[in-house]
Amino acid sequence: GALITEKISMLGKYAVTLSGTGYIGVSKKIRSESVRERLKETGKEICAEHMGLIIRTAAENADMDEFRTDIIRLKENWDIIQKRFRMEKSPTLLYRESDIIVKALRDYVNKGTEILITDNRKIYDRICKLNESEHTMEPDKILLYKERMPLLKKEQIEEQIHLLFERQVELPSGGSLIIEDTEALTVIDVNSGAFNRQGIPHEEAVYLINQEAAIEIARQVRLRGIGGMILIDFIDMKKENQKKDIVGILQRELKKDKVKSIVCGMTSLGLVEMTRKRTTHSLIKNYCDICPICNGTGHILSVQSVIQQIHRELETVKRYGGAQDLVIQCHPEVAARLKEEQKAGYFMKYFNREIMIEENDHLNREVYSVLSSLK
Repeated sequence: GALITEKISMLGKYAVTLSGTGYIGVSKKIRSESVRERLKETGKEICAEHMGLIIRTAAENADMDEFRTDIIRLKENWDIIQKRFRMEKSPTLLYRESDIIVKALRDYVNKGTEILITDNRKIYDRICKLNESEHTMEPDKILLYKERMPLLKKEQIEEQIHLLFERQVELPSGGSLIIEDTEALTVIDVNSGAFNRQGIPHEEAVYLINQEAAIEIARQVRLRGIGGMILIDFIDMKKENQKKDIVGILQRELKKDKVKSIVCGMTSLGLVEMTRKRTTHSLIKNYCDICPICNGTGHILSVQSVIQQIHRELETVKRYGGAQDLVIQCHPEVAARLKEEQKAGYFMKYFNREIMIEENDHLNREVYSVLSSLK
């Protein structure tokens, strides 16, 4: 369940401050001992006696002046909260977490960012103002979009988002990924698909497809927000060094992700188990509801299965019903097949009565009604 703590945290670009503790921690992703010690010492110099610090991975390559400024700003914010706490009458809001603009600048913009575009003048002015104080990126890389066509339309962002709902993901070589989301875990299957080997030996072709798949899997997991247990079925490889390479590529690509992932080795069957920390709901759960037709199973009865159900109901009517004619109301696909049977004289032959077929566009394919005729 939810836990309540007095150790209130405040998130910055390079660190997280913790009130009520003197603990100084460094992200495990920062491997260099000299860098870890330098960051720890700097944090101790700035932090107050009862303020702890968790140094984020982004601090590894940060300019030390920027790192100090980030911690000082967090410390000043905490001091302001303390003053307001002593002055204000309860209940009152002492602090509000940063909005999406500040979070985007803090968490996603770095020295490798090529360009930042917005089509909103107010947001553009705010970003420029924030950038003046925090020096997140070069000012000439922040652009205001002014064209008539909407920005998301021009950059085809909506189309790219909808591609993330697709079950199948194509790979450059002609292979593909099949991504299945279940209650317990996510399963990703790697297929060779339409890959044309063009004289490449089978083992090398498989190795090439698995390389592409490992890179794309890390990207898809990040973009789709997939968390929890993930099981990946790579195409079977015989050489142990190739198996290690594929696992290494997957681990390398996952390091680009801010969310913690753990990759286990590959089994003899080519299966890789990995976990990714759940931070939010996956993209598909945020965008989509469960289908009211199939209730999330991904399957509905075939036309032939529905017709068999109708035949069984007609058998029951024949045994226990009267001699009146019947009307079957059903989905157009089912109606088309029933009308073929009607023309062939099937109903008169087996049920010895007239049966009218009525199409109803509003019905689910699995839904039908067998009614007595009013004539």
